[in-house]
Amino acid sequence: MPLIGDPSHKDIIRSLKERVPKILRLGTDEAPRAIIVVTAHWSERNPTISNASKHPLYYDYHGFPPETYNIKYDAPGSPVIAQEVFSALESAGLQPEMDEKRGTSNHYHHQTSGSAKC
Repeated sequence: MPLIGDPSHKDIIRSLKERVPKILRLGTDEAPRAIIVVTAHWSERNPTISNASKHPLYYDYHGFPPETYNIKYDAPGSPVIAQEVFSALESAGLQPEMDEKRGTSNHYHHQTSGSAKC
């Protein structure tokens, strides 16, 4: 878990802080408008798109140091981008659904949002 300061994670932390912003061209006109996360951590009959404007962190792990359960990160969402994804999936012949609460917990999984906080 790179967020708790483990010395063995220094390379990934440096990469997340230095390489990833360069690859994504953050701060330039070439930066992406959004990053879409696809996860298999939710089981649904149809492709289901989170369309809320923010998503709290979902703690579904156990046995880690106590400080890992205090990490807070309300991942930003975009209802506008969610609608674009919905339309693209629908155009491809799928039957997507929108879900503002995304599951019973209304949270993003720790693996999808943890690295965004580094």
